[in-house]
Amino acid sequence: MTSANKILIIEGGPPIGFSIQNFLWKNGWFQTQIFPQNIEYKIIQQLNPALIICSKTDKNNSHYKKLSYPIVHFDYEDIDDSTNNLSLKHQKTLEQITSILSNKEKFSSHREFLLIRQNGKLLNIPVPNILFVESDGNQVKLQTRKGKNFTFNNSLLKMNSILPNSSFLRIHKKYIVQYPLIESILPSSRKVVLQDYEIPIGRTFKDDLFSKFKMVS
Repeated sequence: MTSANKILIIEGGPPIGFSIQNFLWKNGWFQTQIFPQNIEYKIIQQLNPALIICSKTDKNNSHYKKLSYPIVHFDYEDIDDSTNNLSLKHQKTLEQITSILSNKEKFSSHREFLLIRQNGKLLNIPVPNILFVESDGNQVKLQTRKGKNFTFNNSLLKMNSILPNSSFLRIHKKYIVQYPLIESILPSSRKVVLQDYEIPIGRTFKDDLFSKFKMVS
């Protein structure tokens, strides 16, 4: 399982979004965000989630009926009041989530690529193979996970709009990284480590970066 698919959790009653989020994390789905029930329709569209999870009490809510995204509904009775954890009855919910997201991954894996012009050829670069993108004047340098790099005319702003925000994040005025591939963060020197590369973290991008992770110690 991967964190590439964004899951939107909408609170519809007691604040149990974190219980659902922890349940998803334990089962390999890390890219989750929690929002209140009154989240605006346009915000959901901007987030473009792969899946929405909300209460069964919202099943007939017209606010959600007009959404085109897959929706999985949970029941508050499935929450263990003593531990505030999801019970084993959510195994079917997990199977439903896994089925939806796995199918999306299979579908998207065939179309998530970039065509880059190099020496008169259009090279096919799979998006998951991109480690980071670096701005270099009027050009950008694309570094792959296998050590290859390509330089071509483009802007970091344009690349930021092309690359999926579910796995890519701008962390500096000159860098976009595939953040699930970050091996470590060096707070004192404000850098992230990806393979053998140390990429600087811009001051204005630091909060966005740390929001992608859950601090446990």
